[in-house]
Amino acid sequence: MCKKKKVANHLNDISAIQPDLMKKTAKSWYGTNEHTTWIIKHASRTLLKKGDPDIMALFGYGDDPSVQVTDLKVVQDPIRIGEKMTFQFTLQAAKPLKLRVEYAIDYVKARGTRNQKVFKITEFETSSALHREFIRSQSFQNMTTTKSTMREPIL
Repeated sequence: MCKKKKVANHLNDISAIQPDLMKKTAKSWYGTNEHTTWIIKHASRTLLKKGDPDIMALFGYGDDPSVQVTDLKVVQDPIRIGEKMTFQFTLQAAKPLKLRVEYAIDYVKARGTRNQKVFKITEFETSSALHREFIRSQSFQNMTTTKSTMREPIL
């Protein structure tokens, strides 16, 4: 497992520098056996978070207009440094699908520029139409690697 993870991490690093090379490798390795499939899935996490259409298609995720996000609510507002923001939403789809559910937050950096961070909630396949509720929390704490500013984060 350790060697597989190292290979996947190296490929993920390559995907940031040469995404076309990573996509070519992913297409040739995916499905050859369970080990390479796992490696490619783990190595593609950055491209998946970016919503790369080729990688999304490789793993069976499509752009389906029948999928709808409804009833999005942020439980507390405003949010202060050190607190958690809790939000909820309902995901609806009219037919069976393979879904990857994520959310993104645009943080405002100290200089006023925005930086988007994508968080994966889950991925699953439905066997029928879908109506599923989600509740998630996101912490807004200062870390040693980054300092939060509460200037207009966008969910």
